Amino acid sequence: MTHTEPRLTVIARGAAAGTAATTLMSAVLEVGQRMTSSWRQPPTLIVRTALAGGPAHKLAGEDVLAIMAHLGYGTSCGALFALLSRRGLRPSPAVGVGYGLLLWLISYAAWVPAMRAIPLPQHDCPGRQSTLIGAHVVYGVVLATTLRRLRRRSWT
Repeated sequence: MTHTEPRLTVIARGAAAGTAATTLMSAVLEVGQRMTSSWRQPPTLIVRTALAGGPAHKLAGEDVLAIMAHLGYGTSCGALFALLSRRGLRPSPAVGVGYGLLLWLISYAAWVPAMRAIPLPQHDCPGRQSTLIGAHVVYGVVLATTLRRLRRRSWT
C-alpha cells in the first residue's frame, strides 16, 4: 500500500476484511455453542440487553438483529484495523491475533460485562470464554490475511 492511497479505499478494504473475518468467527462461535450447548452466543445476549433490558428477555427477530450487530461491529473493527495498519502496523497474522485478542479483552473484560449481558470472564462458563478467545484468534488471522491479500491485489 502506498501512502497516497485514499482513506476511503483503506476503510473499504478493512471493512471487507472485517466482514470476512466476522463470518468465519461466527462459524467458530456456532461450533463452540453446539459442542457445549450450555450457553447463548454473546451477540444475542448483547442485543437482548441493549434492546430489551436484560439477557433473559427474548426479542422477536433477535437472531437477525444479533447477526446484523455482530457483522456491523466486526466490519467496523476491520476498518479500524486497516486504518491503524496504514500507519506502520503491518497486517501479519501475528498482529491480527494480537488485535483479535485485544478486541476480546476490551469487549468481554470491559463493556459487555458492564452492560450486564454476560459475566466477566473469570465468572463466566469456561466453554463460552474459550470459544470466544478461539473465535477472536480466528477473526484476527482472517482479518490480517484478507487485508494483506486485498492490498497486494491493488499493487499489481
